[in-house]
Amino acid sequence: MTAPTEMVPDMTGYFKIFDDVRPLLVTRENPAREDLDGMDYERCAALHNAILKHGWVTSGRDPAEFDRVARPVIDIDSDAQCDKPSSIRAFLAAALTLEDTPEFKGQKMNFFFYLDTLCPHGDWHDNGGEEQMLTFYGTLMGHASKMDGLVYDFNVHKAYMHFDLCHWLEPYPTYPWQPLESILSVWVEMILCQKVVAIPDLVGREWHETGSDGLMYPCGGPEVDSKTGARRWWGGGDPWTIQPYTNDDLTRTLAAWETVVTCIESKMGLDDAATEQKLLTLSTVIEARIPDGFAREFLTGARKPRFTHIAPGLIVPDAKKTFIAQQRLHGEYRIDPQLPFNGTYDTPSILLFRGDGATSRTSQTSVHIYDQDVRRFQYGLYLRACQRDDPYPVEDGFELVLPFAFGDAFGNPNGHAKLSDGTPSVTDRSLLQHGNNPYNHGHLAQLRAFFDIVSANVKSRHWRVNKNGVAGGIDVWKKANSLERWKRYVVPVGPGEYW
Repeated sequence: MTAPTEMVPDMTGYFKIFDDVRPLLVTRENPAREDLDGMDYERCAALHNAILKHGWVTSGRDPAEFDRVARPVIDIDSDAQCDKPSSIRAFLAAALTLEDTPEFKGQKMNFFFYLDTLCPHGDWHDNGGEEQMLTFYGTLMGHASKMDGLVYDFNVHKAYMHFDLCHWLEPYPTYPWQPLESILSVWVEMILCQKVVAIPDLVGREWHETGSDGLMYPCGGPEVDSKTGARRWWGGGDPWTIQPYTNDDLTRTLAAWETVVTCIESKMGLDDAATEQKLLTLSTVIEARIPDGFAREFLTGARKPRFTHIAPGLIVPDAKKTFIAQQRLHGEYRIDPQLPFNGTYDTPSILLFRGDGATSRTSQTSVHIYDQDVRRFQYGLYLRACQRDDPYPVEDGFELVLPFAFGDAFGNPNGHAKLSDGTPSVTDRSLLQHGNNPYNHGHLAQLRAFFDIVSANVKSRHWRVNKNGVAGGIDVWKKANSLERWKRYVVPVGPGEYW
């Protein structure tokens, strides 16, 4: 993929199946219910069924055929496994499946991008000899070395997206388990913003057909989906695919940038005169060898601010020579599509906001910067390298690399800095990251989240502003380690937030 989703003029009908369940989505105004003794099964089943039917219809199948072949996961009157809580059995009796029906034979369709289907008789997790955690939806191959899935805890009626059995799974509340309706709501959000897309079967396919002369000839479907511009992910998960970034990601990031720039300029006492000048010109980013993608679109689409510091100790890209020099990027970024994991990246790590110094501190985790010595590198905010065929590609993921850590040499916390999951932030680059993510693959926080953090801290006057922009220097970030201020440095994760 080399460009964001190309939206057709009107996508209203494309998402029509979700119209009836939009009032059921978990939001700040409509949170998950806490007054139930069990699962909110009606809400969960409705969200599950909407995702399943949307995948069926938008992949080119007949809506009427879905109503004919889809059936409940269990027949509640004849279900033999009556040991499950009543709300779980009610959910399984209302949730639909397309598996194991004669009409559906040979038409494999996965429930979601990284999940195959709802499996009521999945594997139990050993929890001190007590069977209380069951794998509800199985992980697809390509997303784990030893597949697990979405795990549901019958005791607390919360779920966790646990892709790989090789990774440790802690019970609630050690890990941030969530109500099932919250996780399903996040997956619907991913579909609505077209991070995850169900595409027709012929898109990205190649096959051979026999000609009139008896010879075999190669044939192929369109490279992209005509409605969404999405390409097929190389690892499967039919009919679902994933996009490294979308128009929605870019538009919202540019809006967040405009908000933070306007806020800082207002605090500086500047007028609201608009400028058409952008952060960087297209010729500059091309000379810096920034490939097509999110970084190029952002740098050439964001307006140039009238200050130098976007956050404490972080400098806005300015002079052409400075930006090109600070990248120190060499080599080919385009790779052979047959070798998606050959050690290179479709988009390299990009130093977006340079720190006002370098660090010689031995890093606890290396950042992939071409031709840089990881023992001494420029601190600052990086857009991290992205391989577009990764299981969960994120082109707008950032990493804030600081010249200090929040833990000791053994990785033990020495303060109060935290990740989104509530666990300590201890390394020199873990601040503002998610930690254990109950909704998705572990991945970097999105750039828009950084701008939201900056806006909030500037508006609240937690950060000062002077003639150069946000004041105070890089040491201001040490406030994240204080008991009084750590919450100002946490990215919210969940429905209606980030995921």
